[in-house]
Amino acid sequence: MIRLLRHSVSRAGFGGQIAKYSSSIPAPKTDPDVLYTGIFINNEWHKSVGKKVFPTLNPANEQVIAEIQQGEKADVDVAVAAARDAFKLGSPWRRMDASKRGQLLYKLADLMERDRVYLA
Repeated sequence: MIRLLRHSVSRAGFGGQIAKYSSSIPAPKTDPDVLYTGIFINNEWHKSVGKKVFPTLNPANEQVIAEIQQGEKADVDVAVAAARDAFKLGSPWRRMDASKRGQLLYKLADLMERDRVYLA
């Protein structure tokens, strides 16, 4: 079956493209560096209000790699208030031109693409 699929793909002219993409998929890191374990609100890292944490497992080996802050309703309320402030009239985000906001989102996408192995 796989041989038939490869033959069909190569006849369609996609063989080189598929090989290019499949060979560029990086292997996941088995021992990732954990830099941040808090809750990111309003451009700052915070501990959760309840000070609770939960373990995060590395899917490659099922080992605990970090204890992450567990958010609760009070944390969500703080985040929502910060988001509302960001959209108030006169705020830096609202004053920013839409094309500039778009550029920032594209930059975020580029950084996520650059660090995809770490984020995976």
